[in-house]
Amino acid sequence: MTTQNINTNINQNKIVFFWLDELEIYAKFKHEKMFDEMEVRDEIPLTFEEFELTKIEVPKYEYKILFKTWEYSFWAFYKWDKTLPIPTKDYFVIYSTGFRLFNYSQISTLFNSYFILEKVKRIDITIDLETSIGNLLKDFKELKQSWGAIYWADWKIQTKYFWQVQKSQNKRSLIRVYDKLLDIKKKVKDKLYTDYLLLSSVTRVELEIRAELAKNIDIKDIFNTDTHIWLFKNYLSRHIEIFEELEWEKMSLYRPKEQIVDPELLQSAHYKNHCDKIFLWHARWVINRWACPVRLLINNVMIMLTWLS
Repeated sequence: MTTQNINTNINQNKIVFFWLDELEIYAKFKHEKMFDEMEVRDEIPLTFEEFELTKIEVPKYEYKILFKTWEYSFWAFYKWDKTLPIPTKDYFVIYSTGFRLFNYSQISTLFNSYFILEKVKRIDITIDLETSIGNLLKDFKELKQSWGAIYWADWKIQTKYFWQVQKSQNKRSLIRVYDKLLDIKKKVKDKLYTDYLLLSSVTRVELEIRAELAKNIDIKDIFNTDTHIWLFKNYLSRHIEIFEELEWEKMSLYRPKEQIVDPELLQSAHYKNHCDKIFLWHARWVINRWACPVRLLINNVMIMLTWLS
């Protein structure tokens, strides 16, 4: 997917790139048994087709298998640790480098060849605009309930977050706006972005959709450009209006929680409600027939008058 699928300009800013930046999916690796014979090491990685494999120890997982090619980390597989009180799940991640080096067809082949996909864990949708971060942030509306951290470099804003960064406090979505050229130099990815380095400024707007919402994305839609733009417009619209120029609808991933009611409790509540109605009906009948307050008052008055006479 490239910028040919959408407008070439937004608010007079040229779109340099629009697609995914990172993708995490719960999945089973079809050739997992080969990892059992690997040792945790860094100095002599094994090879698997065109990739170099390294087995790494990571917290909360039994191990991590890092796949590298052309000196860059492309993707990784995390094996769940069944010894934990709350077991984790197998998942794999495609890093931003993977989306830079490989196209949709190649990544789709990777899925079909190596994995049994289950559901989306995280997806990052990104757009790069040929403008400075300072100019772009002028168009953003700062909402009190969506405050986020700001990081500076050389007295200039390098990154601006909207919403809480910590996943423990925010499991839905996060927006990052950052200077992409500074990011390229900081991560020493000059060889991957030679075309970017010819530009005077590039700002990336990144929507990170986290586990609570990502699970509602259908697996077949993870590479659907329409889905990306629908989501991008929906979650950016509260903060900035320029993406309204994209001629697509909005799409929300929020799903209300379904309330599961025990049939026995439901029957018990129905029976109690029925009994309450019968009791109230009898109570009204008794009051109207024998204990009407007005009738009692009249009877008392008549007795008093009879006594006085």
